Amino acid sequence: MKLHSRKVSFLFICLQLLMYAAFLFLDLTGGSTTISSYIKFMVIILCFCYALFAKRRADKSILFLMKAGLFFTVISDLLILILDVYFYGVLTFIIVQQVYGIRISMENFILQREATSKRIWSSFVRRVLLQLVVSFTICSLLALSSVELEPLLMASVFYFISIVMNTFVSVKTALTYPNSRRVRMFALGMFLFLLCDINVGLFNLSGFIAMPQSTYSDIYGISSILMWTFYAPSQVILALSTRSPIK
Repeated sequence: MKLHSRKVSFLFICLQLLMYAAFLFLDLTGGSTTISSYIKFMVIILCFCYALFAKRRADKSILFLMKAGLFFTVISDLLILILDVYFYGVLTFIIVQQVYGIRISMENFILQREATSKRIWSSFVRRVLLQLVVSFTICSLLALSSVELEPLLMASVFYFISIVMNTFVSVKTALTYPNSRRVRMFALGMFLFLLCDINVGLFNLSGFIAMPQSTYSDIYGISSILMWTFYAPSQVILALSTRSPIK
């Protein structure tokens, strides 16, 4: 079984590297954006499929949450990358971050040997309330700065606060428990995920901040490449973490 799992993981990584090189080549050389988008979407589908068939090695509850998170990631990328439906795509990404937030809390309690449903859900509620308060504060400041608060912007603010908090806690957990391979892999995946979203924000900067066209063109060109440069590896690492035991 262990040898079989290693072969599956090796094949998964090889396929991902080939697709990664293919879409980066298309993006850097000005190739077909449609073909590039479909290759990128296949990267995400393959990540979900890899996690879907992961068994035994990861904790059962955490494995279920990872499968759920990657499933909603597929939906999000279908909406945003393929269908250009941004608002609902961000909403499903919010679901991804809430699922990962539960996973982070559960991992912490498991490592502390204090995992109970009450503790996990209490942590989830506190975290969501904090995210709502911070998001409301940021949106209020934006409104005072005469920025139009469209639904997509408000959803994006809440999403970004969610991923920042999740990344911070996952990295903190990885530093607290450096011997846990699963925790380290998840933290690295979340960190790369956050770097991707920072570039998404830079990519859309001109919609909210006035700047010289030449400056925005430079930011646009760089961030459009870096988004998926970070995003694809983040999802691959998150998927691979499902096959890692707690130690």
